[in-house]
Amino acid sequence: MTYYCTLPYARQYLGATVTTDDALLFAYIRAASSRLEEYCGQNFDERWESHAFNGEVGSTEPRLQLDGYPLLEVTTLTNGNGDVIASANFTPLPKFLYPKQTVRLNAGYYWRSPSDPSGATDCSSSSQSWAGYADNAIEVVGKWGYVPHWSTAWKDTGLTLSGSHSASVTTLTLNAAAGTAILPGHILKISDGTTYEQLLVTAPLTGMATSTTITVERGFNGTTALAFSTGAVIRYFHVYDLIQLATAQMTAALYQERNNPTGRSLTIRDGFDLVVPIDMPEKVKALLQYPLRNWWRGGF
Repeated sequence: MTYYCTLPYARQYLGATVTTDDALLFAYIRAASSRLEEYCGQNFDERWESHAFNGEVGSTEPRLQLDGYPLLEVTTLTNGNGDVIASANFTPLPKFLYPKQTVRLNAGYYWRSPSDPSGATDCSSSSQSWAGYADNAIEVVGKWGYVPHWSTAWKDTGLTLSGSHSASVTTLTLNAAAGTAILPGHILKISDGTTYEQLLVTAPLTGMATSTTITVERGFNGTTALAFSTGAVIRYFHVYDLIQLATAQMTAALYQERNNPTGRSLTIRDGFDLVVPIDMPEKVKALLQYPLRNWWRGGF
């Protein structure tokens, strides 16, 4: 599970001047991030996933509706008959905006059903299905998440790895102190020269500014753990600003009620006590409106 704001961000929002509760606060950030995803019905980072969809077979409808799944980039598109469709033969839409909502096949290409033979792209043969649906058969593998700023979401930290690192180590050595460029809760991206891995920064919670080593969770968000060479560039993922704020607000609510797990205790004017269960502060809900809250995907 992602941390949608960093520990320093949450501490600043709370106005915390001591670090004795950092571990607890960091746990609440994770819980708050999970609550936001449940409420909104979608994630706000970049995840490598595979999803299957229904497509109208034949020449009548070239668009594949993604059912509210927020697509950032297609890695592999597989037609209902098992054929992989080349990237030159389809277009994710809308253009120039993220996330994508549909995938449109280019002229001359059609969605196929599982009963169609492999290799045919058009509907010219009588052996091809002319109508109907490819039920849950069209597979889209790629990067998913509601990230409207995705083209600029990955930022350079200005830091690199010092020394080689195997795919199994969870402590990374930096070429300089982390400073404020890398913080607890950051999602990092590091390339091995061919592809990249995402890593989640989990420690140190204190002393990060002067530390030249960080502890990470490997192979994060569906990526594969890789071996890295010295000098590998480190980037971090900038979470959408409204989501950072909503996470900090939700974290603050959980932290402030930490000694009252059954709810918020209120005393009304005539002396009665009322316990109100903690759900989500109204100011958080006010931030998380459409399109952040995806009703189609089950946001509640």
